[in-house]
Amino acid sequence: MLELIDVAAGYKNKKVLTGLNATFNNGVHAIIGPNGVGKTTLMKLLVTLLKPQSGTILYDGENILTLGNKYLNFIGYLPQDFEPFQDLNGIDYLRYIAECKNLRKDEYDSQIKYLFTFVGLDGNEKTKTKKYSGGMKKRLGLAQALLGDPQVLVLDEPTASMDPEEVHSVRRMLSSTSASRTIIISTHIISDVDEIANNIIALKDGTISKNCSPESLCHELAGHVFTVESEMIELPDGLVEVSRKRNENRYQYRYVSLTGSPVFDNAVSCAPKIGDFYAVHYR
Repeated sequence: MLELIDVAAGYKNKKVLTGLNATFNNGVHAIIGPNGVGKTTLMKLLVTLLKPQSGTILYDGENILTLGNKYLNFIGYLPQDFEPFQDLNGIDYLRYIAECKNLRKDEYDSQIKYLFTFVGLDGNEKTKTKKYSGGMKKRLGLAQALLGDPQVLVLDEPTASMDPEEVHSVRRMLSSTSASRTIIISTHIISDVDEIANNIIALKDGTISKNCSPESLCHELAGHVFTVESEMIELPDGLVEVSRKRNENRYQYRYVSLTGSPVFDNAVSCAPKIGDFYAVHYR
């Protein structure tokens, strides 16, 4: 179990996060919020690349900074801007990372073979990473994070640069491994959250504004989400536009009514989604 207790962090004199309290158990935890809200800062705190200015981060009741390398053996990390060594092929890169993790050759060779298949890179083991697409590099990054079978995975924007098929594959992989480990992802791609998250932590104004299940967030907006088809209009005050889609000379709007009133006579009520919460919370 990973736990944040009154954690604050920043850079020099700039405070980015403050008063963070959260507990991470097995399952997928999604850290959400717009760019610049502090998601990457939180990721760096969790992998000790950044130390808290105050507060404590515990792993199974012990301070992660005191645990040092012992703690690092429990985690796998995919940074936001992952870039493997371009002159190495895929398999040599993973062997290099395995050595850095102090894994024995007799255990990491079989792991590497399995991971190339698991992340969908089989057949590209001997290809130099400079020839990998952005999505392939991210999948290689996921493979290196999984080396050593860590109990905690910290993944910063894991589906960025991926095409829809790759995104679907990665979501399936994360879901399939989440029962036996803690997976913490940061993302601003709301469909990632809809598909795989067991818990959502929303960052806003430097702190945790929401920490609950996706179902709980959606329940808060029950009876407040509508669609309406109309000519081009600006929605009245009190309505938060989530999306609009053009259909010939008319538009279909999806919106959240803060009061619960549909406003339009032809409005249709719909089940809330995480995207509706996101539009209201970060409007």
